[in-house]
Amino acid sequence: MISAKQVKSILDYSFVGGSSFLAPVASFIATPSSYTDTTVPGGIVLSGNIIPNDGTDVSWTITDAVATVLTSGTTTSVSHNLVTIPSSIGSYTYNLNVAYKDLTGTTFSTTVVTQIVVSTACKIGQLPNPGDDIIVPGDLDPLVEDTFAIKTQAEVINLFTITAAATGRVVIIIPDSFGSVVDIQDNTDSSVLSQFDIVLDPTNTRKLYVSVNAVTPATYHYKIVF
Repeated sequence: MISAKQVKSILDYSFVGGSSFLAPVASFIATPSSYTDTTVPGGIVLSGNIIPNDGTDVSWTITDAVATVLTSGTTTSVSHNLVTIPSSIGSYTYNLNVAYKDLTGTTFSTTVVTQIVVSTACKIGQLPNPGDDIIVPGDLDPLVEDTFAIKTQAEVINLFTITAAATGRVVIIIPDSFGSVVDIQDNTDSSVLSQFDIVLDPTNTRKLYVSVNAVTPATYHYKIVF
């Protein structure tokens, strides 16, 4: 049994072809939504809010990229603490799926998507020996890479220093997630990009900028222009 008011609403809705019906809207975010494989957080919260508008019987699920249901609810406030924190380089998609009924009782759904991006860290350092070079990504010894300093994007767009302790090539590792490198400049704002060879490392979604020549012991100043 439906009330006279509900009948009127249905008739009004039918008369205008449903155009006056306001469907639910939702927001959905991951916190944090980006980090490096060396700074994996201890926890990530997927959260959001749903405004029902004219929708009724609102319910929701959060699913991952393969449609596995992580949690569900019927409230307008959405929250879920991820059990498995992404740690490998890549993009991870999560969906907030909202189901609702219109004024005629027909069920509809809408989906809001958020992503978590895990990138490799920006690293700076020097190869230990004068003859050491990087022609392909595999030439970079992991033990040598572990000696490199980690930098954020905010740090490398301003002047930073590499202190060469011996004669050897300078290496700057830039994650693809930082964007396209337009230039590398020194402390006089002069371009030194031509002084670096670029080694593509798509497996780790990054590029290695390796100085063409081995540098002598000194402190060198650079900044990256994106």
